[in-house]
Amino acid sequence: MKKRIQLRIKGIAQGVGFRPFLYNLAKKYQLSGFVFNDSLGVVVEVEGSPAKLEKFLNELKRKFPPASFIESLEKKEIASLGEKEFTIKKSQHRKDKFVFIPFDLSVCQSCLKGTF
Repeated sequence: MKKRIQLRIKGIAQGVGFRPFLYNLAKKYQLSGFVFNDSLGVVVEVEGSPAKLEKFLNELKRKFPPASFIESLEKKEIASLGEKEFTIKKSQHRKDKFVFIPFDLSVCQSCLKGTF
C-alpha cells in the first residue's frame, strides 16, 4: 500500500541545490510527487511504499547539500494521489514571508542548465 507525506523544510534550503537533491533522492527510491520553493522554505510531497519513504527521510536527514542547513522539518501524512513521476515545480512567492538565501554562493552549472 502506498503512502504520501508532505514535508516543510525551513532553514538554508534555497539557492543551495536542495530541489535537485530532493529530486534525485526521490528518483533513487522510486517515489512520486513534487518539490517547490516558497517564501517559507522548501515543500516536498513524496509518495511510495512506507519502507522507501522511511529510507528517503533517513537519507534526507543525513546527506543534505553541504551549503544547506535544516532548521526545522515538519512532516505530515496526506492522501495518496497515485502520481507516477516526481517533478520540480516553479517557486511560489508569498509577499508576507521571507526566506534566507545565502548571498555568498553561486548557482551551480547544472541548475543554470536545468540538467540536475
